[in-house]
Amino acid sequence: MVLAGAIMTLGLALQEPPSWTARAESTADGVRVEVQSPTEDFWFSVGAFGRYSWPGGALEDHDVIISGNTVIIPDHLRYSDLFDPGGGFSIEASAMIFRPPPPRQGAYGQALPRGPYAGFYATLQVDSYEGDGTHDAGSFIEPGDLDLATILVGLKVTTDVDSGLFGELRLGVGMVRYEAVTARVSLNGGGEETQELFGESQAFASELRFRFSARLGLLGLVGGLGFRYMGGPEEGDGAVGNLIDPGAFWSVDVDLGVELGF
Repeated sequence: MVLAGAIMTLGLALQEPPSWTARAESTADGVRVEVQSPTEDFWFSVGAFGRYSWPGGALEDHDVIISGNTVIIPDHLRYSDLFDPGGGFSIEASAMIFRPPPPRQGAYGQALPRGPYAGFYATLQVDSYEGDGTHDAGSFIEPGDLDLATILVGLKVTTDVDSGLFGELRLGVGMVRYEAVTARVSLNGGGEETQELFGESQAFASELRFRFSARLGLLGLVGGLGFRYMGGPEEGDGAVGNLIDPGAFWSVDVDLGVELGF
């Protein structure tokens, strides 16, 4: 019995891997051909993604007056005034716990929608925004790069759009860590010095993301759009850092990556 079980297990292991299938059916307009992916359902998946994002949010909502009538920071200074769009990457893992019922057919033999899959995901995201700068009346602030790392966990909902093409919506919350940022500063047209603009800090973070994926067996090609909203970094110890009160930081991004499902 043990030998027979071992032979059966070996036979199953040596079977041909599942392949793509095609189904044709007659309709009033002719013949409809549907191509079906061999692996529709991912219980667990891991993925890696590259990202390009645009920073946003108010760095300071008021004029900052250094002395007399000299204003070096204009009204409504934005993160995008000091930092250019940047790149980043993320690694993710997800588990789809809630699954739709098995495929069913309608009264006329047509496949009925199965409904969405739902589960949980966790992701580590790393981003860097290159410092740019702002100038006014001979004074300037030129910061270094803004580097941050974000950990998020949340809900992931996936639905089968058509024949191996899936749509995905996710909502996550977690924490972001900002690295300290220094800046070259010249106040009132005087000498130049280096000051701390932002200190190392942590803050609340969240994201809303929508993706499409095309699944080829165990591999998925994934791309989409994301919006992230985070608490702002802490002000630095320098003179300029003490004069600004960073507001919430947000970003809009596009990402592209691969996903391996099991």
